[in-house]
Amino acid sequence: MTGVTFRPVIDDDLGRSASGMMARPGFEKLVAALWAGEVGAVPCFDASRLARNGRDWRHLLELCGLGEARVIDLDGVYDLCLLNERLLLGMKGSISEFELGVIRARMLDAARAKGNGYSQHGRFAGSSCRLLYRRISGLFRKLLTVQAGRSIYQ
Repeated sequence: MTGVTFRPVIDDDLGRSASGMMARPGFEKLVAALWAGEVGAVPCFDASRLARNGRDWRHLLELCGLGEARVIDLDGVYDLCLLNERLLLGMKGSISEFELGVIRARMLDAARAKGNGYSQHGRFAGSSCRLLYRRISGLFRKLLTVQAGRSIYQ
């Protein structure tokens, strides 16, 4: 049979961490099929999201170029045997990696701000335990200054 043969959708990696600590069977299936020369085109919504880190992305581009497989996303069809198209997809991957770094930095900054007990707007955002601790310590400071618990409520 000649013509187009459709392969099943590879979505095994959905919901898996991008930290690199988890196995990614979907990505491994794609790389194996590319390596075997069984893939002529890799359709996707956003090409830069196929791989989750720069190393995997560059490896995927290399395999697509060696196997003459096209990468197809909503922006176009890319022939990775052509230097300019390989450069364009490489830049898209680098920008995607940079965006992930920015998002990660913002999340860490927000976690640090929350750890200090204040939100980005300057309001108290700590846990209820911290609030309780502050109120109890304020009560004891008042007890020390007044010298009698009864006079606090009068």
